[in-house]
Amino acid sequence: MEFRCEACEHVGVAASTKADAAGIALICANCGHPNRLDLGGVPGPAPAVPAQKPNPPSSTFVDEAFVRFLPMSGDGERCPKCAHVAAQPDQFCARCGLNLEAAHRFAPGEAPWERPPLGLESEWEQARLLWQAFESNGESERFARFADFIRENELHDMAARRLRFYLIDHPDEQNVLSLLREIAGSVHTRMMVAQAQAQASTADFSDVTQRARNVLLWGAFFFWLVILVVIVTRYMC
Repeated sequence: MEFRCEACEHVGVAASTKADAAGIALICANCGHPNRLDLGGVPGPAPAVPAQKPNPPSSTFVDEAFVRFLPMSGDGERCPKCAHVAAQPDQFCARCGLNLEAAHRFAPGEAPWERPPLGLESEWEQARLLWQAFESNGESERFARFADFIRENELHDMAARRLRFYLIDHPDEQNVLSLLREIAGSVHTRMMVAQAQAQASTADFSDVTQRARNVLLWGAFFFWLVILVVIVTRYMC
C-alpha cells in the first residue's frame, strides 16, 4: 500500500510500521517521518501491543514475507495458484492449501484466483495485457509500465502470482524481484492495519458487552426488588 508522506510528500511504500498506544504509524522511506493512520472511525486509540509479545521488526517481517513469495526451485508439478512445487501424491498444496485435484478441473482463466475482483474487471484486463507485452520480449520499459499500473490500481495478488511463475525461469531478474519485495511490504502494511482495526474492534465489543451485562444485572436486581416489595406489602396487609 503506497501513501503520501505528510512531511515531505514522498509517495511510496512505508519503510516500516510502528504500533503504540496512539495507534499505527507508517514510517516514510524518504524522511523517516511517522504518518499516523486514520482507521476510519474506529473509536479510541488502538490498544498497545502487549509487552510480553512484541511484534517482530518490520524489516524482518518483510524479509520473511518476501522469502515466502519466492517460488520454490526444482522440477515437478507446481500449484497453479502459488507456483509451489507439489510433492506427489499430495492432494493439497503445502504453501497455500489449494486442493490440487480440484484445481485442475478449471478451464484456463476460469479458476477463482484467475478472475478479476468485482469492479476491477477493466483494470485487471489492462494489467494482463501489459504483462503479456512484457513477457513477449522482456523489455524493462514494458515491465515498468506494468509495475506502475499495478501500484496505481493495487492489483497485488494478480501481480504476485505472475511474478512467481516468471521467476521460476528467470530467478535473477532484479526488477521482478524488486516489485515482488515491494508487494510483500504492502501485504505487511495491510496486515498491520487490519490487526490494529481488529484490536480496536475487539476492545469496543468488550466495552459494549460489559455495559450490556451491567444493564442486565441491574435489571434483574430491580425486578427481584419489586417482587420482594410486593410480597412484603401483601404480607403486612
